[in-house]
Amino acid sequence: MRPVDTVAHVRARSPFVDDLPEPRGLLHGAVAGSPVAHGRLTAVEIEAALASPGVRGCSSPG
Repeated sequence: MRPVDTVAHVRARSPFVDDLPEPRGLLHGAVAGSPVAHGRLTAVEIEAALASPGVRGCSSPG
C-alpha cells in the first residue's frame, strides 16, 4: 500500500489529534495503578479526588 500523506508529513501540514479543537464538554480520565510491580490495589480512596475542583466523578473497584 502506498502512503498517501508522506508529502503532508514532510511539509508539517498533516493534521494531528492535538491540532483538533476539543469538543464542548470534553472530560478527561485517569487510571490509578499500584506503585508496586505485580501489586494489587485493595482499596482506593477517592474522597480527595472528588473534592478537587472540576472533578465530575470517580469510580473504584468493588
